[in-house]
Amino acid sequence: MAVWTIRPIAPSRWNESNQYKSYPLKAAQNFAKGAPVLLNAAGEIEEAGADPALVLGFATAGAADYSWMADTFGYAEPRVPVALSDQEFRGTLEGTLDIDADISDQFGLVKDASGYWTVDRSDTTNVVVTVIGYEDGVADGDTNPPVIFRVIDTVRQADS
Repeated sequence: MAVWTIRPIAPSRWNESNQYKSYPLKAAQNFAKGAPVLLNAAGEIEEAGADPALVLGFATAGAADYSWMADTFGYAEPRVPVALSDQEFRGTLEGTLDIDADISDQFGLVKDASGYWTVDRSDTTNVVVTVIGYEDGVADGDTNPPVIFRVIDTVRQADS
């Protein structure tokens, strides 16, 4: 059985219907690429907390990648592009894959010690995503395999 490297969450494939938007970044954010984000009342994005009830989408870059936008006059406003949650994503299923049980099942999200967010196979209570497939080369019993998933409709945050 293979042990896969944990990687950031990203859109699984390009499709002209995929939507990406850039939002102002809330101050003092330090999330990594692939973090689930939400839109706060001030219209800024911030990293979702543990067991997120809403997910606007996933950051296509880390917050630090946009810190260069700050300037001394306050003219530049850091903005981070977000892949909106109404599309398919690729992420790591943290744990051991059971192909028969995990495909079409719902799981939560968790921030791994690596700093990347993963699909949490052990969390079937605070569900956020539905696993719909896996990448080529993945086999039953693999650890931390790359899977394809969608955010559950009731968890998707509207972007306006």
